[in-house]
Amino acid sequence: MKRYVPLILILFIVPPLVFLALWARSGLWPDAPDVPDASNTLAPTATGGAQTGIPTPEQETQAEATVTPSTESDSEPTIAPPDPIPAQASTDHPTVHVDLDNIIGAGPRYYGVEYSWTDQDEALFIERYRILGANTVRVQLTQDLFEPVNDNDDPNHSEIDFSITAEYDAAQNKTLTYERMLKALIEAFPDMHFHINMWLAARWNAAEPEGYMGLGGAFPPRDYAEHREFVRETARWLVDACGIPPEQISFSFVNEPNLPAFFVGTGDDLMRMAAESRAALDEISPSIQMGGLDEVHGTSWTEEFAQAQSPHCCDMWTFHAYEHGLTEMENTLQQRIGRLRPYGPVWVTEFADTRFGSPDARMDLSGRDAAIGLASMLGRIWPAGIDGVAHFRLSDTYVDRLGGWVGHGLFADRHGTRSGGVAFEPYPSFWVFSNLYNEFGGGSILHTSAPAELSVFAVRHESGDPSRAAIWLTNPTANNLAIMLSISALPDEARITVLDNLAGRDPFHTETVSGPSLAFETILPPHSSYSIIIH
Repeated sequence: MKRYVPLILILFIVPPLVFLALWARSGLWPDAPDVPDASNTLAPTATGGAQTGIPTPEQETQAEATVTPSTESDSEPTIAPPDPIPAQASTDHPTVHVDLDNIIGAGPRYYGVEYSWTDQDEALFIERYRILGANTVRVQLTQDLFEPVNDNDDPNHSEIDFSITAEYDAAQNKTLTYERMLKALIEAFPDMHFHINMWLAARWNAAEPEGYMGLGGAFPPRDYAEHREFVRETARWLVDACGIPPEQISFSFVNEPNLPAFFVGTGDDLMRMAAESRAALDEISPSIQMGGLDEVHGTSWTEEFAQAQSPHCCDMWTFHAYEHGLTEMENTLQQRIGRLRPYGPVWVTEFADTRFGSPDARMDLSGRDAAIGLASMLGRIWPAGIDGVAHFRLSDTYVDRLGGWVGHGLFADRHGTRSGGVAFEPYPSFWVFSNLYNEFGGGSILHTSAPAELSVFAVRHESGDPSRAAIWLTNPTANNLAIMLSISALPDEARITVLDNLAGRDPFHTETVSGPSLAFETILPPHSSYSIIIH
């Protein structure tokens, strides 16, 4: 359930959605044409769009370009945005209701990704982080990389070299320097939070020298003084050398302790590791947070640890989830959040549907199906009282020592292994996270009601001028779903934009409305996801 380092980001335009919306407000529209037969509602135009409702992204683009018949072919029809049709025309659809005046809770404070990086592509990675809109970067560190042999016999005097450069893809001269990456990220994003996962021990100080994939040893440490030195000096390096404020750092002191590839000790060993790690961090700053346990396949270890009432942990309770199938994933995520919430803030720092590959570095998230699954999962957990969400990882990578392609990413590796040879090609999944983080991050959760098969939530942002709200609307099913979307407590005048969550950051439709409420019919196509932004 772990993999090797990086992750990156890029943009990918997916096939345009078929989004039918019939806008209506009392007194807003003039007399409307007759409502078409239901059997014609999804009839495609010559360009693959729909005959009624909000135009598709493709229709919007073409409508702006021309509203007259094409001169290239007499048979091509005129392409123009369709007329709105009153919502009262059909009232038998299930309703999605959003009350903009009913805040029911807080959304996640921390949202981001596991890092990806190569020194030679620094500008590209910085831009991808910027487009993603994350406020948190998770960084897995293994002691074996920085201290493969004991630096000296005095744990109070460190000679660990954190400035080393790791070779990734020798054939293309690609390298990773953690210090360069962290300095660049904190300079570009001064408010970024950095969550450090203490992944593996050094072999020379591990209870089991051969840990996960031979990349280090399994905890607990044999010599706690030496372990305390590494934790302390890692924190010192982050603060002093990389320039990250202590209050923007958190550590997970162990990774997946219920798997012997990472931990072979007892509950008492976990308690001691937490105590020793907390003491080491306090030597640098008590403001550095600490979390645990990054448990996978359940929460029993974490619950038992939390019930022991350790004074040393935790500021957040972290977990991982890898299950087969969307329904199983969504149920698992919600159950584990619910089980851990009584103990404090909860973070999910790794999660993926194993239909798309192995958690052991072979997860292929390049396709549209994977993106829709993520959109649905995120729509379920974002309003569920979770405090932190981190996707593993930003980009696919190509790592010599791991045998080539390493997956889990939101865009392609430098070889374009899953993108037809196009380097750094963005996947639809990238846009799912980008729209989510940019439009919903930092918002307060609003009361919504929706059919169970849809993944729906909404937020309101109080800061900014003007304030805004956003609705996340995902249909993960294989069916067209006709709904009535009802929005109450609107401002006197509002501008509404619609984004395809699999296609990019640019809205494909904009509408200005006035009055206290809005209702519109929409037919959600199979496997589709949208953000509706209200300004």
